[in-house]
Amino acid sequence: MLEPLLYFGGTILATLVVAVLLCHYRVSRRKQVSWGTVLASSLIANVAVFFGMGLYEEGFHLFTREAWSGGKGPPGAMFIVVGVITILCVLPALGVAVYYQRRSKEYETPVV
Repeated sequence: MLEPLLYFGGTILATLVVAVLLCHYRVSRRKQVSWGTVLASSLIANVAVFFGMGLYEEGFHLFTREAWSGGKGPPGAMFIVVGVITILCVLPALGVAVYYQRRSKEYETPVV
C-alpha cells in the first residue's frame, strides 16, 4: 500500500515541520517547550502522512472495509510499522525541541 522510502522520508519531513510549528507556538506564548511537544509532533505527522499517502494511493476506497481487509502480512503489521516509524521520528523532533529550548533560554531576562 505505501512506498516505504517515500513514507519514511515524508514522515521525517512532516515531523520536522510540525515540530517547528508547535515549538514556535509555545515559545511565542512564553511557555516552555515540553517533551510532550516532541511526542505530539511525531505522532501527528505520522498519522497525517499515513492517511495522506493512503488516500493518495487508494482514493476514497481507503474508507471501505475491503481496503483494510486485504494486504500483505497480518493486519497488525501495518500498525507495528507506524509505531516503529513514530519512534524513529522522535529524533528529529527532539533536535528541534532542544534548539527551541536553548533559544528561549538565551532570551530570558534575569529576575533581579
